Amino acid sequence: MADPVDLAIHPSGIIPTLQNVVATVNLDCELNLEKIASKLPNAEYSNGFARLVMRITEPKTTAMIFASGKMVITGAKNEQQSKQAGRKGYNIQNIVASCDVTFAIILEGLAYAHSAFCTYEPEQFPGLRYRMKEPKVTILVFVSGKVVLTGAKNSYADLAVYSDALWVAGIPDGDIIAGRELAWYVVID
Repeated sequence: MADPVDLAIHPSGIIPTLQNVVATVNLDCELNLEKIASKLPNAEYSNGFARLVMRITEPKTTAMIFASGKMVITGAKNEQQSKQAGRKGYNIQNIVASCDVTFAIILEGLAYAHSAFCTYEPEQFPGLRYRMKEPKVTILVFVSGKVVLTGAKNSYADLAVYSDALWVAGIPDGDIIAGRELAWYVVID
């Protein structure tokens, strides 16, 4: 059973689950990728992309390594795993987290209320894109109540704080939507 949410710290009651941490590492040296691939059973060289893909088992991550000595690490579930996979000199480039507000969201209402920050084109993408100015995080909001936060470069703790910008407000409209008597949308301040 999950620990109860401390509403004094997270007044929205919403805490996102970390999905991926993307980090870069600069090894500061040129690499012979073909030679490295021939020595490592968990690495494969892709000549078409001029990169080596190495599957790291502990922590379970993937490293894309380039001849220039630059490396991109994906798949880490937290900052510590990302740091462990990259060893030294790593920089977080993107943190992705998700949460579920557990009710349907009227995306049109959210897009209208926050048109300066939102893009909602359901013919092209089923979710609403909310681009925060500060911190520079993009929030993808779906009618199902699923929310994805992406673009954070600071710690996961900061991302949890960003998610508290998701204040839940109910708007009665007299219609039953998805079996509810209230239509709901998320207000992001």
